[in-house]
Amino acid sequence: MLETSLEAARTAYGAGIYIESGYRCPHGNASLPDAVSDSLHMQGRAVDLFREGVIPHSSWTEQQFAELQELVEMEGATTLTYDTYTNHHLHAQWAY
Repeated sequence: MLETSLEAARTAYGAGIYIESGYRCPHGNASLPDAVSDSLHMQGRAVDLFREGVIPHSSWTEQQFAELQELVEMEGATTLTYDTYTNHHLHAQWAY
């Protein structure tokens, strides 16, 4: 479902999507300072996204974030806000 949802969102977005983080093993998840211990990344149900070509990530705008956020939410994801993380990545997760 995650892959199908991401592809549908990418197609509607009209730009590539860069996946910064997808599946994480428990050890890898624990090594990240902001990761929660029950992260859906460890179940393969969460991704951290940017618009493709947004390097450095500081050039990712809040409008670009909001456009992609709306599309992944239409595909059943829940997301966090633009200001949740200092690099403004879009965290999306599916609770299916």
